[in-house]
Amino acid sequence: MVSHDSRAELTQSGLNLIQQAISIFDADLRLVAWNSRYVQLFRYPADLMTVGQPIEALLRHNARRGLLGPPPAEEAIARRLQHLRSGQPHLHESAKGD
Repeated sequence: MVSHDSRAELTQSGLNLIQQAISIFDADLRLVAWNSRYVQLFRYPADLMTVGQPIEALLRHNARRGLLGPPPAEEAIARRLQHLRSGQPHLHESAKGD
């Protein structure tokens, strides 16, 4: 039988093999898993990337860096959270200067 920690390590290792940025959140919108490309793409600090981190914290981090568009950031965060809670498929593309 594989332990929970071993399964998590295997999942994390497998995700890191994928070149696209990937993050997985549970039904409560808390971070479950991610790959290194996701961290690189958004330049998240290591202390933000923890299992159980609410997606709202990631959105707020991105808003502070201007990645959610022009202020007011609260509206952008609320829209994104509402969409995520709806469970509807969504595609969002953006370009960054780098």
